[in-house]
Amino acid sequence: VEWEPQVTKEAEIRMEDAIAAKAAVDHLNGTALMGGVLTVEWDTSSGMNTKLIVKGVPAIAGWQEVKDHFKVAGTVAFAKIKGEDEGPTRFGCGKGGPVRRGPY
Repeated sequence: VEWEPQVTKEAEIRMEDAIAAKAAVDHLNGTALMGGVLTVEWDTSSGMNTKLIVKGVPAIAGWQEVKDHFKVAGTVAFAKIKGEDEGPTRFGCGKGGPVRRGPY
């Protein structure tokens, strides 16, 4: 049987504060999620030190699984899978759950 590389996605996570974001980078980088191994990096385009880029997210994982995985580091303010916000209705996940974003 030939080995086939797993299809992965990239996610964006925003933690509630910089302390939780640092905990996520320190403790969740290299952890497993649904058969994939995550790479957790700071998003240098954000000056708030709360935004992270997560690589290696398995194609079968959704934003809820990613958010749940990151809860151990602190409160997740926002989670989204990159590329899944295309189309007329956009969804993201804040602290309270899915949020509809225009156009309406």
